[in-house]
Amino acid sequence: MWAQTHGLDCKMELTIKDSAGQTWNVAIGKEFSQGCSRFNVTGMREFVRDKRLVFGSSFQMVFVKSKGMLLYN
Repeated sequence: MWAQTHGLDCKMELTIKDSAGQTWNVAIGKEFSQGCSRFNVTGMREFVRDKRLVFGSSFQMVFVKSKGMLLYN
């Protein structure tokens, strides 16, 4: 529901930017599988690798709608 609330329920490209100014390009899109909708995010692999995230890691991002950007703390 977060994606719908923020107008991300259609395919669009976003940029993740951290406090050091490093950026990653990602895309989010809504897909349908067996009649059910789901959200697909591509391009996160590099972000996860660069930030050394592992299964169970948590992080917080702020969505800046006017810039189409996610800010990572």
